Amino acid sequence: MTQAPRPPDTATLNAPAVATLSAPITAIEHPSADVQAGIDTIFKQAGEERIWFSAGTPNPGAPVVYMLTDPECPHCQWTIDQMQGPIASGSVDLRIIFAPVTGVQGFNTALSILHSKDIAQTFMAHMTSNTRGTSGVVQMDTTLADKAVIQGIVDNINWMRANKMPGVPFFLFDTDQGAQFAFSELPPDILTVAKAASQ
Repeated sequence: MTQAPRPPDTATLNAPAVATLSAPITAIEHPSADVQAGIDTIFKQAGEERIWFSAGTPNPGAPVVYMLTDPECPHCQWTIDQMQGPIASGSVDLRIIFAPVTGVQGFNTALSILHSKDIAQTFMAHMTSNTRGTSGVVQMDTTLADKAVIQGIVDNINWMRANKMPGVPFFLFDTDQGAQFAFSELPPDILTVAKAASQ
């Protein structure tokens, strides 16, 4: 997993990432009403206020999982490789929120993916390029990038930091008990506990 660096006084996008090893972090089983309301708000913001895309073509009623990711994060790439089957079959609606915390390379790769003709296909190929030999994204001339897309990625990073999300991959999903989160790994029963967007 890739830890988000502690933001300096003046936020920079090329701050070094700090890699650490730890067990996956998930929300406490029964958070207080105030804490649950906060997690629910963050989940709502993920869908309504963040720049995101679906990693595949989900089936109707597929559970929705938001994944904050950095396209250059090795643990994020491994996670996508492990989820390739459910993504390809449409059994999960994995919604990608780019939050490149590894530095300029991750930011530029995110821009290149978001400016590609087929965002989902380019993303999946790039994320599995080290594990399956698919093609990584061709880096674009970032001086030609859409300013709104640049700002969207910056806003994603700032939102992640403001909500004290520890790094990537970071997951948000809704359940019958309210929104929940996981850091580093998804729960093994994610396809049965996460709810679809229409529920």
